[in-house]
Amino acid sequence: MHFVWQDVVRDYELDYQGIVNNSNYLRYMEHARHQHLVALGVDFAKLHELGTDLVLVSSQINFKNSLRSGDHYIVTSDFSLEGRIRFKTTQQIMRASDQLLIAEGEHICVAISTDTRRPKRFDALTQKILDNTSVPPLGTRLHTSNSTTRNAISTTIGALIQEVM
Repeated sequence: MHFVWQDVVRDYELDYQGIVNNSNYLRYMEHARHQHLVALGVDFAKLHELGTDLVLVSSQINFKNSLRSGDHYIVTSDFSLEGRIRFKTTQQIMRASDQLLIAEGEHICVAISTDTRRPKRFDALTQKILDNTSVPPLGTRLHTSNSTTRNAISTTIGALIQEVM
């Protein structure tokens, strides 16, 4: 499942230069990642009660452009399995008005035991995530040479822009 989340930049997220402070892009991606898992039916409290916590162990963000106060933006999110105990989230942030790529990131999460705090293998959660990651393919970018994929993504984002405006 390709997940899309939208929001608007708030004044308090800006730095002295009048652009979004870099730390906020990590927050935008984290919130979208959590909303994506919720959309897949992952209940963090229930997961914890059952003895598993999901934790972020690595994040890499490449900044391409900046958002400013009042900009509407879109965060996309895709999951893939990385071995038996890790999954990767690939995300992009785009300005909604013109689909300008603002940032892209990859984040690695692991499941850990609430008792031992040690990594543990995924179980039904893994299958739930993998069953919902088929469209569009991981790594699809707006600037892809595949015009069909680009048009499908643009249509989705265009519909979101209409809702925001």
